[in-house]
Amino acid sequence: MSKATFKPLDNLIEEKGLRYNFVAKKMGINPSYLWQMRCNLFKMDINHMELLAEILGVDFFDIYELRKKFEQEVSKNATRGLNSIKQPA
Repeated sequence: MSKATFKPLDNLIEEKGLRYNFVAKKMGINPSYLWQMRCNLFKMDINHMELLAEILGVDFFDIYELRKKFEQEVSKNATRGLNSIKQPA
């Protein structure tokens, strides 16, 4: 089973009409590393975020907001997982 990518980031790249290989090349990274970042935005440091914003022609804050949204979803999913664990009596 392959890991799902973060759809809001994928949508932003696709809305700009860009291919993932092109974006990776412009960022100076391997396409497989871009895929890893699309699955886990925590792998994206500030330099990556700045480059991606420049390549996509968006404000850095837009990329930052995507990363925050990813963090919130991860936190929400972790909390949901903890709530489903039965506590010993």
